[in-house]
Amino acid sequence: MSVIEGNIIIDESYLVEQGICKDHLEGMKQETVQCDSDYHYYYEMVDTEEDILVPVKKIKGLTGSKGEANRSWFDHITNKAGNLSWARLNNLRRSLEEQGLESFRQSFKDPGYQVKLIHYDKEDSYYVGSDGNHHTVWAKITNAPSICARVSRYKFNPLKWMNYQSIREMEAKFQRTLKQYNLEFDAEQYWMEADFGYIQVNDWPILYFECPVIFDYGNESKVHTVLQEYEKVFNQLEQIVRLHKKWGFVSDIKKRVLLLKALQLFLNEERQGVYNMLLDLYKAGWHEKYRG
Repeated sequence: MSVIEGNIIIDESYLVEQGICKDHLEGMKQETVQCDSDYHYYYEMVDTEEDILVPVKKIKGLTGSKGEANRSWFDHITNKAGNLSWARLNNLRRSLEEQGLESFRQSFKDPGYQVKLIHYDKEDSYYVGSDGNHHTVWAKITNAPSICARVSRYKFNPLKWMNYQSIREMEAKFQRTLKQYNLEFDAEQYWMEADFGYIQVNDWPILYFECPVIFDYGNESKVHTVLQEYEKVFNQLEQIVRLHKKWGFVSDIKKRVLLLKALQLFLNEERQGVYNMLLDLYKAGWHEKYRG
C-alpha cells in the first residue's frame, strides 16, 4: 500500500484487506462504466422522486465529466480512469476504515448522503446525474446492496428513437460513401442551426454541404429535411461517379477534361454543376486515387 500526501493509493490488495471479496473485485474489473450522453435525444423527463433506495447493481454510469466510458469501475476507484477527486475518494476510504465494511455498505442508505441519479425506464438502468459520483463508485466497489437517491425519471419515446436511429444510420452511410469515393468532409463550422463544410479531396473543395442540426427528434419535419439533405448529396456524388465511369474509356485525362468542357456548353445548369465538380476532382488528382 502506497501513501502520497496522506492519501492512500487504493489498489486491489488494500480493498481485499478491508474485506471486499476478490470475486466481486474481478467483476468490477470486467463491468465497465457506460455513457448516457445520447439518451436525452430519445428520453423525456417525467418526474422526480426523493429518498429512493436504488439497487446499486442497476447503476451503469457516472456523469460525463467524471466517468470514462468503457473503462471499468475498478479502474475508476484505483484512479486509472475518469476524473474523480483523489481526496474525495480517500475521505470515503477513511469512513470505510472507521465504520468497517458492513456498516459502510449500509451507510449508503442514509438519506443525509443521497446521490442524484437518472433512471431510464426502457433499460431500467440508473446513471449519476449531477452529484454522487464518488459515493456511487464506492458503493459499486464494496458491493453495497442499495443507495439512497433523488431520482429523476425519464421515459423512452419510440418516435424520437426511430428518428434518432434514422439520422445516425444516414450519418454512417455518409461516412461510408465518402470513404468509398476517396473523399473527405471538412466541417468548417458548427452553429445553432446547421453543420456545414466542404466535401473535398487533397484539400480541394468540391461540394458544399450544409445539414440542419436536430435538437428535437420528435420534430418530424426537421428530421425529414435532414434526411432529404443527405439524399441530395448522395445523388450528387453518384452522378459525379457515373459521369467519371461513362467517360473512363478516354484514358488520357487531359483529353477527357477538354471533352467534358466542350460538352458542358450544351447542358442545363444542373448538369453543368455535375460536370464542374468532376472537373474539380480531376484538378485535385482524385482520378489517381479512385479505382471504383
